Amino acid sequence: MEAFYVTVLRGRATGCLLGPYDTREDAEANVDRANRATCELDPWCGFDAFGVTRVVPRPGRTLPDGFLNQRIGLTPARSAA
Repeated sequence: MEAFYVTVLRGRATGCLLGPYDTREDAEANVDRANRATCELDPWCGFDAFGVTRVVPRPGRTLPDGFLNQRIGLTPARSAA
């Protein structure tokens, strides 16, 4: 099982903003949306890098929702594990 998140990179820290998504394409389609929502919370995000990260959870672990999911009303579809 794998999933994809829209992520933000600031220095060495990475944050999972939106997701998990079943496909890279679904996550990529939401990068601009995450960028706009994040910049509303923190104007310094204009200097951060936004993109997509693939995540493979350890056996028996579940994937958390992205930090901004609830804020923007996103309920991502998830594959059956």
